[in-house]
Amino acid sequence: MSLCAVCVALAVNTPWSWDFTQGGEGFTCYDQDGQVPSVTAQKYGFSAEGSSWIFATLNKEFVAMSNSSYKKATATAEDWLITPAITLGEGSTLSFDAYTVAYSNTQRVATVDVKLSTIGVAVEDFTVDLLKGQAIEKGNFGVDLSEYAGKTVYIAIVNKSRGKDMLVVDNIFVGVLPLGTMKANYTHVQANVTKGQTIAVDFTAGFGDAVTSIDATLTCGDFTTRYTDNAITVAPGAVYSFQFPEALPAPIAGEGQYFEISALVNGEETITANGEIISQAYQPAKRVLCEEQTGTWCGYCPRGHVFMEQMDEDYPDTYIGIASHVNDIMQYYDYAEYLSSFVGGGAPSGRVQRDNSTAACDPMDFPTLYNDHINTPALADLAITAEWKDDSKSEILLTANTTFALSARNFATRLEYIIVEDDVNQPGNSNYNQANYFAGGQYGKMGGYENKSNPVLAADMFYDDVVRYVITDNLGEGIAGSVPTKIEKGVTYKHWATTTVPGNVFNVENCEFIVLLLDFETGIVLNAAKCNTINDPTSVEDVVADAASRAYATQGGVRVEVDADAQVEVNVYAADGRLVYAAAPRYVSGKSVVDCRVAGRGVYLVNVVCNGVAKTHKVVL
Repeated sequence: MSLCAVCVALAVNTPWSWDFTQGGEGFTCYDQDGQVPSVTAQKYGFSAEGSSWIFATLNKEFVAMSNSSYKKATATAEDWLITPAITLGEGSTLSFDAYTVAYSNTQRVATVDVKLSTIGVAVEDFTVDLLKGQAIEKGNFGVDLSEYAGKTVYIAIVNKSRGKDMLVVDNIFVGVLPLGTMKANYTHVQANVTKGQTIAVDFTAGFGDAVTSIDATLTCGDFTTRYTDNAITVAPGAVYSFQFPEALPAPIAGEGQYFEISALVNGEETITANGEIISQAYQPAKRVLCEEQTGTWCGYCPRGHVFMEQMDEDYPDTYIGIASHVNDIMQYYDYAEYLSSFVGGGAPSGRVQRDNSTAACDPMDFPTLYNDHINTPALADLAITAEWKDDSKSEILLTANTTFALSARNFATRLEYIIVEDDVNQPGNSNYNQANYFAGGQYGKMGGYENKSNPVLAADMFYDDVVRYVITDNLGEGIAGSVPTKIEKGVTYKHWATTTVPGNVFNVENCEFIVLLLDFETGIVLNAAKCNTINDPTSVEDVVADAASRAYATQGGVRVEVDADAQVEVNVYAADGRLVYAAAPRYVSGKSVVDCRVAGRGVYLVNVVCNGVAKTHKVVL
């Protein structure tokens, strides 16, 4: 038995909830099975020594995860996740979200016990079964706790699955549940602004009484429309869908269209939802990303080489290619595993703009898919520069500039940096030989590979776009804070990232530096940019000064002085691009001071946005 967290008692009569953004603080975890996780499970973070629940991000959410895939295939999990002490009020209900993740394509359904203790957190203290052998595929699960009103309890969620891979739990709630929740269904990014959208709603009833009436109002500025139904029966946990009778007004291109929904349920409780529709005022310069999975062992992969090279020739300014090698000497493991999870194990195989509807496409489809994406909204202009950080030329400073063609209150985008290398050529090293099924022309012409041997010897192979390094928090999710969520049309937002020259690079002069602007909600690439030249170390020294503002070191960090009548935002970045301080936006009139608490010595870049114009200052602490 292993204890992974110390129990912290909470004496509360108000609702208690936990979404794991703070990890497992206050929870008690036991590994009662003592099994060693399978090799695949260990890749997800379950230790080889045996572990119970781990707390991490999955699908962009903070969650608790438990494994039931072990080296011993017949073993059954018994992993305990125990809440802190909770004092129950009248009419309390336990609610939690749970689902099963399969490590393969096999459908999985986990099994869970939910237990209650009024004594403590020892396994033997849990004498009450709230749920027994509950099948968990995906959903929200609830249990009535009203008979324990006034008592202090502990609740245990116990993974009792066998070979069902990973159980995920999130959003634990104890208290009086609302009568329901609402989700608005609409297109977040609207390309055609000639007319407004019709908003649909999914209402999910809570675990209390059945819902018999809904009176919902949709408001957007001066516009209002209403939907009412007093003759419904929505059972606890069931979903009732409806649509407002009138469409929203047409949005103004480049301006966020914010709407709110308020619904009176059963004539006694009001619940709300909201949303924001965004559209661009103009079409920024668009570039399309094509990712290819390839390998030296793959005899059909010369087809990928040919089509990637052809894309580069046909669309030199608007196409960006990335070649992820798998199971060969050029494999960059993290990227190979990430891309393979979308395109499968075959090669050559690819994806365009990280649109999953294109996943596992053949590279010969890149031209068609490129044309499908080149004129879709880019939403922002994007640029990247690469510079040596100093004269030693050991570190590279990457600078990304993002300028949106729209304004929005809350639009989650992030940046991700990728370094690729061209002309990778290692004569005499057989690991760089390329298998070639097109030799001899048996499959027709293929860009000259029909005239080459099988395999093509390393001396004759020049591999392009080979992934060498990625700078991100999680692949496909980008860097948190790299772009603000509240954005203003026409404002340029800067971000910096620093890296040493990757050790797997043969010639840094053959590298290309790529930045992707990701829609954090969908994972789709909104735009991309690249550069292939590393400039002399000037970027930190030659930041642009501004007569309307200045920044300098103080004892507590950085002080910014502004002389203007304008809205002002201040963001302080470390030299590696990390956002270390963000001042609350404010309106200033005349001379004003913004103090930014920054700890630690080093070079800081202070971005001051004054009335929509962004300037950057360098401060050394």
